[in-house]
Amino acid sequence: SFRQILCCLIFSTSAVIVTAAARSRRPPHFHPGQRSHPTRRPANGEVEIEPEYTPKFERGVAYRRDASSAAATIDSSGNARMLMNEAIPNGSSDPSTRLRADLLSGYDRGTYPWDSVWSTASSPNNRTGVPIEIGINFHRVHEVSVVDGTVDLIVWFRLRWTDPRMTWDPADYGNLTATWFWIGDGGGSAGETSEMWSPDITLWNLDQGLETSLSDTYASVQSDGTVFWSRPGHLKPTCRFTGLGDFPFDTLSCKMEFGSWSYSGLYVRPIRMGSGYSIGGSDTAGQAFSEFRIPEGEDEPVVCEEHVYPPYPGAPEEDWPVMMCNVKFKRSWQPYTRGYILLQVILNFAGFASFWLPVACGERISLTITALLAAVASELVVASSLPSAAEMTWFQSFSIFSLVYAALALFESVAVIYFFYNHRSTLKPRWYCYLERHWANRQHESHASAPCKDGLPVINE
Repeated sequence: SFRQILCCLIFSTSAVIVTAAARSRRPPHFHPGQRSHPTRRPANGEVEIEPEYTPKFERGVAYRRDASSAAATIDSSGNARMLMNEAIPNGSSDPSTRLRADLLSGYDRGTYPWDSVWSTASSPNNRTGVPIEIGINFHRVHEVSVVDGTVDLIVWFRLRWTDPRMTWDPADYGNLTATWFWIGDGGGSAGETSEMWSPDITLWNLDQGLETSLSDTYASVQSDGTVFWSRPGHLKPTCRFTGLGDFPFDTLSCKMEFGSWSYSGLYVRPIRMGSGYSIGGSDTAGQAFSEFRIPEGEDEPVVCEEHVYPPYPGAPEEDWPVMMCNVKFKRSWQPYTRGYILLQVILNFAGFASFWLPVACGERISLTITALLAAVASELVVASSLPSAAEMTWFQSFSIFSLVYAALALFESVAVIYFFYNHRSTLKPRWYCYLERHWANRQHESHASAPCKDGLPVINE
């Protein structure tokens, strides 16, 4: 109505007036994302920000909060310009901060003191790289794609090595025996946010790299220089599966390779951390109602071994060591047995039972056709879970046998019904009689057109 339209116009006009008034009361050069702080103007012309202003600090470094840590001046254009003074580390009272500052002083995260490792070699020709211990805790099997040849595992990926630059005397730092440093961007010397050096251990047969599939975390550093770096995340390798021929009663096997991509064995040497693996470790580990699982109760569900590839001809001293990890995946065969194999066996017996039905019963032929279609449907459904390969699996052999058996039952039923309803004097099919007459006529015509001599046909020698 007119009254409602008038009320809306009045309300809109009032909102515009209130918004304009609020904008007019804002200070100059103010934007919604900026905080306004109470300021005071001393005699020197500078505008100091009150202590409630909190500057952005660097990750992992403690600072003292001081009113003089941030200031602002008025430039020639009248705008407030922030002057951030250097933050002051709180090393005088905090041993942890003092320890971190001393360890990172002059520390180069882009390299490693290789000479500290090579100096322990018996001869220059026996130099070896930094031992990098690798341990994998398998939390659960997320996905196994047989068609794509990939595996997705939820793991805790652990590395341990020794950095001689990260050593200290705990008595000098309040008996602190451990500290933590951030390693980001997937680790390695290229990590821009990392605080220390880390080896570039990667998954060689990767579907997705470790720098994106694993989370960035802090590394624990002990007073003797031992560094322990554990990261949760996913392992996504590409696999050359073995054992698929026994599908669906198969136990698949996938091999993974871990090693340094940039450094040869002269600089970095991956080794096993204990056995190299563990399974579970928490109440949320494992899986339920899933198709694949790691068979913990069986012997050697995971085998980790150290392998060394020979050096290239251009660098005879630099071999390429890796850690091989062979993981087994046990398939749940019960769904395939209930849904496909047992059903197909029952339908095959039902197709065989059609021989006991009277020939005049129309369901006889329908029953055999149903058994044949069920065999075809089972083959099509299961084929979507298998790669299109030349190798034959156990289920494919069973499916072919079931299909042939159902087809023979169908052909036998068709033959029996044909002969039962055939009332002609001969059991020969009509098409066979037609072909037989046609062949006889052709033979008669060929003899009639043959050349004659003295009234008799000439026979070719």
